[in-house]
Amino acid sequence: MLLLSCSEVSRKQNSNLEACTEVECKLYFLKCFLDGKPDSILVVIKIVRYLENVTGIESEASGSDIGKFNPTENDYINWKKWYNCNKGSLYWDESGNKVKILKK
Repeated sequence: MLLLSCSEVSRKQNSNLEACTEVECKLYFLKCFLDGKPDSILVVIKIVRYLENVTGIESEASGSDIGKFNPTENDYINWKKWYNCNKGSLYWDESGNKVKILKK
């Protein structure tokens, strides 16, 4: 019984770590882009869409039919604040193959 309980805790910790790593990588990429390190506009659009979906916070960026491609420093600050407040509730959803947040 104790072994099963320990493995469940370990699995949850790994799931949280995987989810946090995923979001941190996206935030790092965005920060690099905002600091002037150019990258593909399609990658930027995907990152903005990803962060909007995970956090529920809309970007201030304007966009086109393909998405938003000019995120702002405020976007980064808002998404980073959200992450810092919610990182303990993030987990990797194996069935959906994406980051989710535990409902409170």
